[in-house]
Amino acid sequence: MATRAFSSLSRLSCVVSRPSHALFTRPAPWARLYSQTNTNTNGNTAQTQTPSDGDKPAAAAGDAAAPSTSNVDQEKIAQLETKLKDKQDELMLALADRENTRRIAKKDVADAKVYGVQSFAKALLDVEDNFSRALESVPKDLLATTPALKALYDGVVMTEKGFMKILTEQGVTKLNPIGEKFDPNRHMALFEVPDSSKEAGIVSSVIKEGFILKDRVLRPASVGVYRPAPQS
Repeated sequence: MATRAFSSLSRLSCVVSRPSHALFTRPAPWARLYSQTNTNTNGNTAQTQTPSDGDKPAAAAGDAAAPSTSNVDQEKIAQLETKLKDKQDELMLALADRENTRRIAKKDVADAKVYGVQSFAKALLDVEDNFSRALESVPKDLLATTPALKALYDGVVMTEKGFMKILTEQGVTKLNPIGEKFDPNRHMALFEVPDSSKEAGIVSSVIKEGFILKDRVLRPASVGVYRPAPQS
């Protein structure tokens, strides 16, 4: 019994006699985990902050290629701007052509409404001339003595007036420019009458009346014009 007690005391004295740091020589598991994490973090940080020498030439090459890439982009932008300007010009020309076509078509429609009877009215001018010739050919002294001739004459006069009324409603009017200044756009001079007492260029007589439709000449008036008489 005494021997066992002595043995236990000897073991306890050995444990107590060991240095204090010997009790903690084996690290805890959480200490090893922290050490590994700290090592990995420091390594990554060092790698990020200090790139290797092999990466430096690649970065330098990228910086050298940047100006050339910028020039290519500028050229592409210039080409696209040129194409855009060309398309805008084409669009403006197309719009101008469309507007001109619309305006011309509108004018043609308006002219058709106003001057649609031009050809028909021009064909009827000979009928009016025949009415005028018929009335001028009747001797005025026989109208008082011949009732039948007077009745026929009055009938022709009424017919001629009705005919001119229809032409007037369509915009056709007569040109009888006697005493007016000669206008080459509306008159056709057939001869000259020498007369120093009259102003030169004045219409002296009308051989055939003219006709106009609105502001267009269907037929110019055939006239004679005064001119100065030659001095003897």
